[in-house]
Amino acid sequence: MDLIKVPSWDELHPAELRSWTSDTLHHARELVAGQDVHLCPFRIRLGGLLSDVVAAVREHPELQELNLALAAVRNVFTDEETWCVQYLRDMECHPLRNHYEPRQNRQGAELQATNRITGARLSSKDFEELVWRVTESYVDEGELLRAAADPTFIGVVARRQLDRMTVAFARRAHPAIDAATRVPWSERL
Repeated sequence: MDLIKVPSWDELHPAELRSWTSDTLHHARELVAGQDVHLCPFRIRLGGLLSDVVAAVREHPELQELNLALAAVRNVFTDEETWCVQYLRDMECHPLRNHYEPRQNRQGAELQATNRITGARLSSKDFEELVWRVTESYVDEGELLRAAADPTFIGVVARRQLDRMTVAFARRAHPAIDAATRVPWSERL
């Protein structure tokens, strides 16, 4: 039985990296324009751009200009916000998001989640506090009042906060992603 071989970062073709970056820009433009689009593709593409594409480009010194352009995209976000970018991506890609739940190793020590964008590590408790802190600025007071009157509405409020945060991330990242797509890329490494 032949298994599908998954390429390593140094085997990714620059055209694949360019396509991922261009798709991220496309979805950001739609959100910035206020089009009625799904947020899922942007969340997945942005998370992949900041973790996987950046890692792939780092493997190729000849893509230094692109590496700098992608660093500019990364620098649009605070370190705390990169946790939210990763969480938004994971939320769309994984039906079971236990990566952020409290877990212990065999010795009983708590395992920490790793931020694939920055390499930082956090306990599940610290992660939860961080997400609440970052998403606070995206709260709609009217929705909170409705949730206070109807506790079943709290899930809707939380989802809308994440949606508003996603659109805000698209607005902020859009110019830097656009600049990264304009970097000349070698089609051959």
